[in-house]
Amino acid sequence: MGRYLRDMETGSASRHPRSLRPLVWLVALVAATLPAAGVLGSHPAEAVSTCSLVASPTGSDSASGAEAAPFRTPQRLIDALGAGQTGCLRAGTYAQSLRFNRGGAPGAPITLTSYPGERATVVGRVYIPSGSNSVIVSGLTLNGKNTSNLPSPTVNSADVMFTGNDVTNDHTAICFDLGHATYGSATRIVIERNRIHGCGRLPATNHDHGIYNEDSSEVRIAWNLIYDNADRGINFYPDAQFGTVVHNVIDGNGEGILFSGDFGEASSNNTVAYNVISNAVIRHGVESWYPDGNPVGQNNLVHDNCLWGGAMSTVDTSGGGFTVLNNTTADPQFADRARGDFHMAPTSPCAAIAGDVQAAVDGVTAAGASDSQSPDPIPSGVAFYLDGSSVRSGPPGARVSVFATGAEPGFGYKLVSGRKEATSNAPCSADVVPIIDTVKFANSQGVIPQTAGVLNRPPGQWQICFLAGGHTVTGAATYTVNN
Repeated sequence: MGRYLRDMETGSASRHPRSLRPLVWLVALVAATLPAAGVLGSHPAEAVSTCSLVASPTGSDSASGAEAAPFRTPQRLIDALGAGQTGCLRAGTYAQSLRFNRGGAPGAPITLTSYPGERATVVGRVYIPSGSNSVIVSGLTLNGKNTSNLPSPTVNSADVMFTGNDVTNDHTAICFDLGHATYGSATRIVIERNRIHGCGRLPATNHDHGIYNEDSSEVRIAWNLIYDNADRGINFYPDAQFGTVVHNVIDGNGEGILFSGDFGEASSNNTVAYNVISNAVIRHGVESWYPDGNPVGQNNLVHDNCLWGGAMSTVDTSGGGFTVLNNTTADPQFADRARGDFHMAPTSPCAAIAGDVQAAVDGVTAAGASDSQSPDPIPSGVAFYLDGSSVRSGPPGARVSVFATGAEPGFGYKLVSGRKEATSNAPCSADVVPIIDTVKFANSQGVIPQTAGVLNRPPGQWQICFLAGGHTVTGAATYTVNN
């Protein structure tokens, strides 16, 4: 499963050694830097009330870009956008690769979307290079087929959201490629409420995936339909850190999800929860691979998913690097997966686990669905929050805000492990059992709502450990689980 790194501009391939880089935590979450895409039930394109500039198949690039005098090409449109502005594409097909030569600003992204009530198609590569931060791409059909067979969309920047899109490339290459050791990491990326399908060459090459987390941190992949891709639906290789994959249908791919590493790096601290992972056609639903002598991933957790089928099995843990907890093996009972209809029968346990992902993608209000800005539900165990010195428990399934007083500003804290206490000062490294999700603090007094929770644990005292920028924080708190 070795990798050749592609030149992002020319498409030439060369093997690059990789070096370990420190994880840099930034203060703001995507939720704090990008506006909400609208409530679940309206795609972003439908929620737009004003288009700053417009392009149309009948327009002219020498025009003003106003609605009455639209541009002709989407490239001209995005080149003209400033921070906080929205560019709208009238219905039609635009055969042009796009490069976002600049981004927006924190809290004021530039947005490319379809004109309200219409749907535009872009055929060609979408590339968001390093430095072009704060970008939203929404409500479009994106066929990334391009003459160089480069991945599309490719993101090497920060604070980028793709939402409400249909993404494919007619089985010619990788679709989403997030980050690159040479061309720039992808940080705080949100991929939400999209269809991602038909990606990668056939017969399968073991290199072409729906979403390739290559050099990324804090990526959130939620409420998507990820299906019929040649190799992995989602690939964590070689350096994907602190990613969250929740409420997706990941079906009919060569392999569902791979945790992996290479060149001295290992994807770690990624959470996969509340998904349907089903019907892998070549290998397993979830597995891992690390070359001999390479570090193995740490604190990757696969919990509370619905698993089904797989050419080899639903899960293979023999490669190490991830922990499996509280998953359900059940047929999702899709309405018509061959036609891309992933509504699940009410009798399927998967529907209660994942929510109605099809409805979320279609923009229809779905019971059990949660907005990306809200905490995800905790289906079992004891909910809790932190106040800097203790952990206060709540009832199973409770929604909670996690906060800490006195937390060091600028650092993210992840709940990474817990253990049944044998002695009062037992180290967290002993008998480690991962706990879920990522918790971040804007500053020493700030509160950012996030999911927190513990899966089913026996009664007794448990210890909570933290990871801050790769270093364990001293003074781990304890909490009590009651029957």
